[in-house]
Amino acid sequence: MEYFMDVNKKTEKNNHSNNDSHSNHPTISEQLKMAKKWVKHLIPEHFEHCSQVSFLGTRLFDKLKALHHLGKKERYWLELAGFLHDIGWVDSQIQHHKTALKMIMENTELFPDPKNRIMVGLISRYHRKAFPKPEHKYFKELTVKEKDVVMKLAALIRLADGMDWEHISNTRDLSCQIKKDYLEITCNVKEKLNSEIDRAIQKAAYFLQVFDKKIKVFQVNEKNKKED
Repeated sequence: MEYFMDVNKKTEKNNHSNNDSHSNHPTISEQLKMAKKWVKHLIPEHFEHCSQVSFLGTRLFDKLKALHHLGKKERYWLELAGFLHDIGWVDSQIQHHKTALKMIMENTELFPDPKNRIMVGLISRYHRKAFPKPEHKYFKELTVKEKDVVMKLAALIRLADGMDWEHISNTRDLSCQIKKDYLEITCNVKEKLNSEIDRAIQKAAYFLQVFDKKIKVFQVNEKNKKED
């Protein structure tokens, strides 16, 4: 993918000129900036959506710690995957989730650490279509614990993606209430859109499989914002 390689070369040149004293491993802050730049350069029409999925994914992560029991490293993987999940659109909509995985796995500059690369790549890959399977490439190489992390974060990114189905950043914030048999999500929105509720519920099928909870989604206008 020549276009992809050109972007890497441009980023590499900038990094060498500005960060000669840094190690080869960018900081988390630098990685986020690089990821945003990559998305904005390759698929500018998807930048707002990718930013929103990253935001919603991390909000869900923060609100649902009692369910997933994950930490800062896993949150960072989800945040980056949110930005990069649609990067494969640069090639085609068809199987763009698999293209995203391939592109992330090839980008050793953004992800010099192999573990970060594979985890972000897989979370991005599983934002749509097939659920993780034991025989899937890269996923089969993970430890049991790492597979559990990918499954949990894939469930969250799918839900976040569905909540921005119209690609207009309609949800400004959200709150969650964990019930015995279901998760209740209240979204503070600019306007009520049934399409995003329906899509979120549809994409929550994997959330049900991973966390054993159905979801209920409610929308309230910002002026009537519901407190946690």
